[in-house]
Amino acid sequence: MRGAELRSAALLLCFSLLGLAFAEAPAPSEYEVKAAYILRFARYVHWPPTAFLEPSAPLVILVLGEDPFGPHLEAAISSAAGHERALQVRRADSAEAASPPHIAFFGGSSQDEHRRWLMQLRDQPVLTIAEVDSPVQQRTVLTFVTERRAEQVRVRFDVNLQAMTRAGLQIHSPMISSARRVIREPPDARSGHTP
Repeated sequence: MRGAELRSAALLLCFSLLGLAFAEAPAPSEYEVKAAYILRFARYVHWPPTAFLEPSAPLVILVLGEDPFGPHLEAAISSAAGHERALQVRRADSAEAASPPHIAFFGGSSQDEHRRWLMQLRDQPVLTIAEVDSPVQQRTVLTFVTERRAEQVRVRFDVNLQAMTRAGLQIHSPMISSARRVIREPPDARSGHTP
C-alpha cells in the first residue's frame, strides 16, 4: 500500500473509531466527543492561505452564542499534538464582534441569531458547524448529529459540499467518507426556499 493510501486508510479508521468508541465508553460526555471532533476537523480541513493574516497566525475556533462545551474545548486543545498551527478558542455573541474565525460553532440561540451569524460568515473561509436542530443546519459546512440508543450516545456529522465549496475549504476525502451523510445539492433544490 502506498503512503497516500495508507494515510487515507488510517484517517478513515480514526474517524470511524472516534464515532464508535464514545458509544461504548461511558466516561466522555457528548460535548467532550464534539470537542474531539472539532480538533479532528481542524487537522483535516485545509484553509486557503488568505484565511491567515500571517504564516504563524493561530487557527481560531469561535463558539457563537450559548457555550455547551464548558472547559472541554480548551481541555482537548491542551492535550492535542501534531497541529501545524497553534489553536485558540474564543467565545462571542456576534460573528462581527470577534476577529474572523477559522471554525465557527453555532451554540444554542435564537433562529434569527443563527441566520444572522450565517450571513455574517457567508462566502468566507470559515468551517461553520451547527447541531441538527439548528435552523441553518442545511447551510453550514458540517452538522453534528447525536444518535441516542438506550444509554448509548453516538456523535456523527453530516457534510455539506456546497457550503464547503462556497467557503473555499478543502476536506480530506476520508473525512467525507466517514460522514453520516454527504449533502451534494444546494438547500434551495431540496427545500424550495432560503432559511
